[in-house]
Amino acid sequence: MIKLIDKWFNNAVYLTVKIDNTEELKIFEKVLNIRNQKGDVLEVIWGNPYFTILEKINLLCKWLTVHSIIYYVHHTNIVSDQIFDNNCKQLVNMIENNPEIFKESHYHYYMHDFDGSTGFDLPNRLNLHHAKIMGDIADNLIRRHLK
Repeated sequence: MIKLIDKWFNNAVYLTVKIDNTEELKIFEKVLNIRNQKGDVLEVIWGNPYFTILEKINLLCKWLTVHSIIYYVHHTNIVSDQIFDNNCKQLVNMIENNPEIFKESHYHYYMHDFDGSTGFDLPNRLNLHHAKIMGDIADNLIRRHLK
């Protein structure tokens, strides 16, 4: 069995791969760039060359907003504070390094002063269109998480 746990940080996906047999291990060693190996658990970095900076900014804005809705509106969470904080730091870093690109973001209108310290006010800043879409995504994630 192979179990993948993805983590976004510094424009790459980090995967922790749990491998139960040597055949699967050989496949992963050949196919993926393996960072280090600890027994049968591999830390894998998989850079995604297909997302532009703007797409990454948009994805992080949306992800942070959806998880802010889950936490501050529905009073629950499905990710740890550490994961949320790491994504906040990543977004702030991308904004600081790409301010002109950030101005092109779909979400600039409500994230223009985001400093990464909290997502408390993000749900209240959304226009009706984004509030509906992100609210539906949050509801679906909560339902899936509770199964």
